[in-house]
Amino acid sequence: MKKLLLIIVLIFIAFTVTFGLTVSIRPIHESFAVRALENEGFHDIVITDRVWPFAPVQGCGLFDTTAYNAVAKNPDGKTVRVYVCLGGLFGPSPHNIWAIVKVKK
Repeated sequence: MKKLLLIIVLIFIAFTVTFGLTVSIRPIHESFAVRALENEGFHDIVITDRVWPFAPVQGCGLFDTTAYNAVAKNPDGKTVRVYVCLGGLFGPSPHNIWAIVKVKK
């Protein structure tokens, strides 16, 4: 019985460490999405919507926690609809956030 309890506790700890640290308890601020778009050459950026905490439903990765929809001009000057997937370990901070920019078709 003690072995079973120990196994359950270890599985719980492993699950918490693996998935609990990647889930942010608050959305990542839209300024990170704007910065990611600017870094990719987009300008005249207007954030239109935020998807949190179900960013994977938007088309983002499993460990992305926040997605922003936006309208922006691409480097060629064409107005496009885009979404930015954001994620971060240990909650949002400028040092551990990743961003993926995707153009909607």
